[in-house]
Amino acid sequence: MIHTTLAHLERYLTLHPRLETAFQSVAALANQPFQPGITEIEGREVYCNAFAYDTHPQETGQLEAHQLYIDVMYVKSGQEIIAWCPRERL
Repeated sequence: MIHTTLAHLERYLTLHPRLETAFQSVAALANQPFQPGITEIEGREVYCNAFAYDTHPQETGQLEAHQLYIDVMYVKSGQEIIAWCPRERL
């Protein structure tokens, strides 16, 4: 898991060939008015799924794991607690 800000994304560009595209897209979308829905960047290989929601109490959260893709999350406004653990402990 990587936890960072838009100002420090460049540190992680070499981890995957599509991260630069994903990070550039997140940075560009962050400067635009919020628009919910899917924005395809490189088809379904790199896309943004923007949505608004109310957070819920931490104890009711559900774990998720990604095997086929990388989930880049950007919180545009508000706050959210994102808990994690090593995948082998799930």
